Amino acid sequence: MSIETSVASREGLTARVGAFLKRAGPSLKRPAVSDRLDPERVLQTLRDLHPILANARRAGAFANPWAVAGLSRNEVRTAAVLAWFLHPLESHGAGDSFLQSLWREIDGRSKAGFDLIAPSRTLTEVHPMGDSESRVDVVLEGRNFVVFLEVKIDAPEGKDQLRRYTNAALLSGKKHRAVLFLDNSTAAVPSGCIGLTWKNVAGSLRQAGRELGGDSFAARLASLFADHVSHL
Repeated sequence: MSIETSVASREGLTARVGAFLKRAGPSLKRPAVSDRLDPERVLQTLRDLHPILANARRAGAFANPWAVAGLSRNEVRTAAVLAWFLHPLESHGAGDSFLQSLWREIDGRSKAGFDLIAPSRTLTEVHPMGDSESRVDVVLEGRNFVVFLEVKIDAPEGKDQLRRYTNAALLSGKKHRAVLFLDNSTAAVPSGCIGLTWKNVAGSLRQAGRELGGDSFAARLASLFADHVSHL
């Protein structure tokens, strides 16, 4: 199926769903206590809904590659997918849209004091201090900046972990440096670090998807990944 056909199919599906909701609206409203649901109207609503859902399923509307890939709550796999979205040269084709959206979401310009010009490389599982203990999940590196992103799902911060990463960033020799700590804790992060949550990640992915156009493949992948990380 061509991209044009796929878009037209989705537009047609959207139109049919809109028409269905308009027609089914009276049945979907919560009735007053004294009202009784019309069984025939409910049955007709279900009959109308069935082919729409069947067409959506055949079109792959319910496919979720991140669930199939078994990300679940696996920290390493999830961090690798996030790194893929943040690298402007990766195969999603969205450039630095996801990276810039996340930077805006956490007010990185204000908190870190610099803009993120598209990094020249994005690395995962990096040992910046040359030892097995200090392993940064994601590193974004540009001509004059480096950003360390530590990802947590079910594990707490290691002993002095963020302090060691802050020192490693300082020793990188880059003019601008930032250490991001991603988890769902509301605890304050050490001085020199920026805290963010999976909610921040999800929100930034969805915003970037909207700016790219909701029908684009990259936007669809971002929306599905946002759904996934929202439940971490």
